Formats: sequence, structure tokens, C-alpha cells
Amino acid sequence: MDGLCWLLARLFAVPCPKYSSEEMDHNEPESVHIVTSYRLLVSATVFSIGMLKASLTYSGLSTGANWVEWVLGVVITSILYFVGLYENNSVGLWSAFFGRDRAYVVRTGLKGTLKLMIIVASLTLMPL
Repeated sequence: MDGLCWLLARLFAVPCPKYSSEEMDHNEPESVHIVTSYRLLVSATVFSIGMLKASLTYSGLSTGANWVEWVLGVVITSILYFVGLYENNSVGLWSAFFGRDRAYVVRTGLKGTLKLMIIVASLTLMPL
């Protein structure tokens, strides 16, 4: 079956990739979690799909909510799963996407969100 898939892929000029079964060694302690672009993408996708489905459900659009769950949820989640299989590759494929620590993005976003919440709260509580 695997050979049949690559035979069909060759018809569309898609080359068969060369795989390595070795995974990248992590020299960091287990307690350190790196915030990568891939992990941010997965988190943002889950949050966005969940918020969209919740808003459609609360609006009484159950068909739209089911569509979001099945089409967006299943398709996008499956794609992200297969992309995530390359996270620990030893070849260095997409190293900027999987390897760089993007914790500063989260910290900056949290600081900006906190400032925005303070401004909104002060404007809301300010007497007119």
C-alpha cells in the first residue's frame, strides 16, 4: 500500500522523501519547556476553533457548530498532527519553526493584555 501511494505521488512529480528514524537529542532538563512557533500555532488554533464553536452554539447555530467541529477541527488538527511529527527531527527541518524559543512573544502579549485591561477598567470605572 505504501508503494502504491508513492507511485501515485510520482505521477504528480512529488519525490519520495528520505527519512531518518533518529530523533534530535534534547540537552536541556525535562522541566524546561520551550515555547516554539509550532506550539503557539497549535494553541492559537485550538483556542480559535473553540471560541468559534462556542459562539455559534450560544447563537443557536448548531449546524454551524458541527461544521466547525468536523471540518475545521478534524482537518486542521490532522494537518497539525502530521506537521508535529517533524518536531524532533534530526535533519533540522524547519528549525526556526520547531526550535527557537518564542517565550518572549507570550510575555510581551501578556504585558500588553494586562495594560489594555487596566486601561479598559479605568475608563469603565471613571465617572462621566
